[in-house]
Amino acid sequence: MPPKERDVQKINRLLEQLASRRDAPVAIIEEEWCLEDGCRLTKKYIFRTLQAYKTYMRSEGKEIMEKIKILFFAANPNGTTELSLTKEAREIEEKIRAAQFRDSLEFITKWAVRPDDLLQSLNQHKPHIVHFSGHGSPAEEIILLDKLGNAKPVSKEALIGLFRTLKDNIRIVLLNACFSRPQAEAITAEIDCAIGMTHAIGDDAAIIFAASFYRAIGFGRSVKDAFDQGKAAIILEGIQEEETPELMTRQNVTAESVVLVNGRAKRPKRP
Repeated sequence: MPPKERDVQKINRLLEQLASRRDAPVAIIEEEWCLEDGCRLTKKYIFRTLQAYKTYMRSEGKEIMEKIKILFFAANPNGTTELSLTKEAREIEEKIRAAQFRDSLEFITKWAVRPDDLLQSLNQHKPHIVHFSGHGSPAEEIILLDKLGNAKPVSKEALIGLFRTLKDNIRIVLLNACFSRPQAEAITAEIDCAIGMTHAIGDDAAIIFAASFYRAIGFGRSVKDAFDQGKAAIILEGIQEEETPELMTRQNVTAESVVLVNGRAKRPKRP
């Protein structure tokens, strides 16, 4: 016997309450069935693990929508100018939460990063976007931490080697650090899009640019649109540093064609 409509509504309310808990499921799929007497029954599937969700989707021949992972690396070693790294991460998270496709993005943070942390985290998370926030140097280095928390420079050549062996899903690298343009340009030998800073950049400009960039990504915009919105946000705040960020792409890739969210663009094939 078909369930009464009020019973179905009660079940759905209970499921929604369950989904709002801290141990919320990784996915909820809702299907609607038309019964013989004309009534409609809504059925919900709740998946507590990603593996269970993927197994079900494959068994039904349905497409699995993969979350876009943003891996945020931060480093502010002893003896270096203090940066507002936690503020930057918070601003990015807030902009992502306000985006249309916020559920398609996952923001992962790693703090006080040492060189080996890059290898560990890239292997573990396989991100689509890699973001570094911290110090750079005119010697074409980014500054991480050593085991004592002091500055540990990482060369441009080391970064190229890193992304050559661990590019996996990575589509964008954003180096939100002073003097990082040469490193970003070199990275495009391996990665579709990279953003670096032509010279020193202030904390406020760096934060505003990054947060606006990821908000645009979360609205399904292309990398080029997101980059332009980041620059526009700097101008709107009256900060004259909009020319500091620079966007570069791999050969035969256009930033206009790279859209990570909402599936509106496909990954270009390597030549």
